[in-house]
Amino acid sequence: MIVPTRLLKHGAGRFSLDAAADAIDRHPSPIASEQSSPLAVERDFLGRAKKLARGLLGQASSTYASELKDAQEVVAQIADVIIEVFAIESGLARAEKMAGRAHSRAGLAADVVRVYVSEAADRIASAARQVVAALSASSGDSSLAARVEPLTRHAALDTIAVRRRIAHAVIEAGKHPF
Repeated sequence: MIVPTRLLKHGAGRFSLDAAADAIDRHPSPIASEQSSPLAVERDFLGRAKKLARGLLGQASSTYASELKDAQEVVAQIADVIIEVFAIESGLARAEKMAGRAHSRAGLAADVVRVYVSEAADRIASAARQVVAALSASSGDSSLAARVEPLTRHAALDTIAVRRRIAHAVIEAGKHPF
């Protein structure tokens, strides 16, 4: 819960109601060059998840104002979204760095990131639904759910098959493959 309050304290203008609405309502399509990268879907989701985190934090700050510190459950759910965003970005950066260096395990790293992002997307969507429900109940803004939903969409991934590839690589290496 420290993360959202720190962000609000040090980046007040980035989380105003206007900034939150802008983050939630604007959904640019991915750049063509990014669409061709092996992790383009995950990179696109990361961008939307960042917008979601900014939007939810701004909406919560606006809705609760000085009482935000008492809305600990809402702040905790937003913190979970922010933590997932950080983990996704970290994993993507590492996998892309390996791919850029033509590392022999770059494909495996990409698989690990794909599985993580797929599961994180579900956790982010769940947290967002809870925050949106609380915000909608407090502010009376019933349109928030429909505006947030596109940010939480993520294409389905056959995580079973991908996990099997990862497991095979671990067994083949006889240790952690990285």
